[in-house]
Amino acid sequence: MNPPVLLTPRPARSLDAFGSASRCLLRLWENQGHIALSDGEFLRRYGMRYPRWETHPGELEGDELGVLAQEFGFAAGMSETDDFREAFQAHRYGYAVIVATRCSPVQQLPVPAESDRARYMVLEQMDEDGFVVWCPFESGASALLPRADRVWWSNWSVTASILRPAYPPFV
Repeated sequence: MNPPVLLTPRPARSLDAFGSASRCLLRLWENQGHIALSDGEFLRRYGMRYPRWETHPGELEGDELGVLAQEFGFAAGMSETDDFREAFQAHRYGYAVIVATRCSPVQQLPVPAESDRARYMVLEQMDEDGFVVWCPFESGASALLPRADRVWWSNWSVTASILRPAYPPFV
């Protein structure tokens, strides 16, 4: 006798567990006034380009963030820095900045332990004394985190990916 066939739908693929960098690109896309892409549409368009997306949907490694940012029209080039002042200067110039940390961005001492995966967030506000980031959570929710004083940049070992704009060619 054959086992019964369960007619439950396959769960929808989402960027929740692994796609914080991808979610950051989508946030920047929407901030520029573009129509939001659903997780499903994003994965249909880009999922085949990244071999681990079947098991880690949305997870970007190495240069993939820069490659995908170019496809979204954000970057003529991308540079990375852990220097607060350099990130602040880029933010002041209006460049999009995605920040990454390997520890939970919680303002408490001792600093939370590092994990094996980076957490990506969009730099929303920054001045000489601190910064505010938009953070996508693994639950699918997101929020602006409370303003963090400058000291948390180094406490969290932040790396900033600065997306340089792609300007139209001169005529």
